Amino acid sequence: MSWIKHLKETGNRDTLIGYIKSRQVKKEELEELYHLLNSNDEELIYTVYRFLDENPEYIDYPLLSKTAGIEEKVLKTIFQTKPTRVFFPVVDTEKYKIASAHLFKLPFKVEKSSFSDRPELKKIKKYLYDKNLPTEDFFVIFDSNFKGSSYMLSVVAGLVLPEEYLSRYAFTGEVNCEGEIISVDYLKKKRTASEKKHLILITPKTFGTVREMVRYIKREEVNLPFAVLNKPDTEIKKSLLKIEAEIKEKDSLYSLKKQLSILNMKEEDLYINVENIPPVREKWEEKLNAIKQNLHRIYSSGHTQKVNLHIATSITSLSFATGVLLGAKRSYVLYHFQNDRYFPVIDLSSPETVRNIKQVNRDILRNSKNINIETSIKDSREVNLILYLASHNPVADVLHFTKNKNYVYITDRNFQGKIPIKPRLWEEYVSEIYSAVNQLREKYLIKRFSLFISCPSVMAMALGMAVGNFIDIYIYNYYPQTKDKYFKVFETAQLETIL
Repeated sequence: MSWIKHLKETGNRDTLIGYIKSRQVKKEELEELYHLLNSNDEELIYTVYRFLDENPEYIDYPLLSKTAGIEEKVLKTIFQTKPTRVFFPVVDTEKYKIASAHLFKLPFKVEKSSFSDRPELKKIKKYLYDKNLPTEDFFVIFDSNFKGSSYMLSVVAGLVLPEEYLSRYAFTGEVNCEGEIISVDYLKKKRTASEKKHLILITPKTFGTVREMVRYIKREEVNLPFAVLNKPDTEIKKSLLKIEAEIKEKDSLYSLKKQLSILNMKEEDLYINVENIPPVREKWEEKLNAIKQNLHRIYSSGHTQKVNLHIATSITSLSFATGVLLGAKRSYVLYHFQNDRYFPVIDLSSPETVRNIKQVNRDILRNSKNINIETSIKDSREVNLILYLASHNPVADVLHFTKNKNYVYITDRNFQGKIPIKPRLWEEYVSEIYSAVNQLREKYLIKRFSLFISCPSVMAMALGMAVGNFIDIYIYNYYPQTKDKYFKVFETAQLETIL
């Protein structure tokens, strides 16, 4: 009697699995080995599959086909191609773990879709057929034993999602023939099992249908609101919802909650509260570092190359510094708050619009459309750059604060303090200011600017994106309640673009 047959008959399953894994199987035991594939023990089946996959000299396709009842062309696909691996949580009384389904997409129809021939697989096949999905058929091997049908969503996900997305997720849920994802039990334990393996769990609570799941996970770009506001957290969260409403204007099916679920992120990752920052340099740096950390979290969590950040901001000095950090290589839409709504006023979501704000108009000092430029420069070592495009006129306080009488004074030519919300107008302002700063720096060989800003905060952010840290600028924040009125908070030379 062969050792495999003996262990099988004596019911010594664990020893049998250990024997196969030890690679001591003899060629004369092949038929007994193949017969193990007819069991309902998924772990045992997977052990045999791994043994044969790693030791192809043990594969006799005609004998294996006859013994397992699987066509030779299916077996050749299984042992000559790489499977797609997808994860699902398994709960058994108090135990829980992550199991794997190893999927083979087939270009032909088959009777059996697994060695154990689970009945739920027929529902999946019907769903694929009814929805005209490109996969003709499939074969699946599971690496663990489990009960129930909550594994179904993982198999469907492996068939309809690109393989590069699958390694981030575990899936649980039944799927009916209409592609609806049906609720399952033990979600808390399944989530714990997934988190231990650093997987994001997709459940019926995440998506109601397979189509919705595919739409979110497979999308080529991700839209996320991001707020840096001097409001209480509760108000900032309301602002995120208002920006979500603006995103929905172009993407009616967008859901911030679902987007956060598949990125394994929280609402708190999308904002920084900048209320009441005192005139202490370290406190400003702490806030900027917090912004950095959240941005790193956002960009490292994305499963796609393109993340569109929809940004609302306040405090112009911090907005300018944040713009320097962000740079102009990513995709952004900047929002201005007015009449209880956030309006997208600067769209930097494409390379063309980014080039627009960074394109230098060399004739700007003689011919500007939106801004007035006044200069008094006798010493170019340090020049005050005063931007006055909002309601507050900073000139008197700046002159009181600084002994330096060299200045560039930029004001609004047409709409002082009330710039209308029009397509591309705000981008034109940023481009003209950026061009003026560049041309004046070149003309007077200015070593450093001291920046005093009174303009919409998103305009300051876009200007920071355009300027970067290539121009030496000291950034000052306005403190009306203090004696000096201004306090230096950042230096561009110490700010590094992080993205």
